Amino acid sequence: RLELVRLPTDPPGQTRDDSFEAVPFGVTAVGWRLPPNSVTDPDIFAADLGLRILGDGAHSRAHRALVRELQYAQQVTAQTEPRAAGNSLGSITVHAMPGVPDRLIAKALMADLEMLAQFGPDEAELACARAAAERQVLGHLSGSIGRASALASFTITFGDPELVNTLPGRIAAITPAQVRSATARWLRPDSAAIVTVRPAPAPAADPTSQE
Repeated sequence: RLELVRLPTDPPGQTRDDSFEAVPFGVTAVGWRLPPNSVTDPDIFAADLGLRILGDGAHSRAHRALVRELQYAQQVTAQTEPRAAGNSLGSITVHAMPGVPDRLIAKALMADLEMLAQFGPDEAELACARAAAERQVLGHLSGSIGRASALASFTITFGDPELVNTLPGRIAAITPAQVRSATARWLRPDSAAIVTVRPAPAPAADPTSQE
């Protein structure tokens, strides 16, 4: 059984990594350290649902704002990687429309984060996020390989393979207040790691080639 690592109350400050590559459009990825996977603390589930509300699928806030309304982005995705021994990881990745600067993407994302942290989700978007999370869990557990892997993981990590069967209920039990609280604590703009890949400038023409 793994010994869980106690995390500091406050996540670390914001970090950035910007690069230029030979790509047709920019990509912005925003990541956070999340709480450890747990069978007693709901924060990892609440943070995951917050990420889904922000950036998972066509009903997410970032998709509505960046893809449909502002037309800054082609695609928005969100992902949570739960880990029991130490920090879990969460991220939102945005594929920009050609020519859209990453500062506009980041500004819109941070505005959505602050709104969710201040006011929480409404019942309809939380229900949508819960349904997506439950589908993902049940889909993984429906196959023999996925279920065997989950049973082994829960046995090693938590000492009880039967806890796998509690996952859908734990997701369904998350409230809007828990999502708001987890967003305010774990998905803060000032604790994010922001990675941007920008299209490299076209190389200057060689004047000798025109002679």
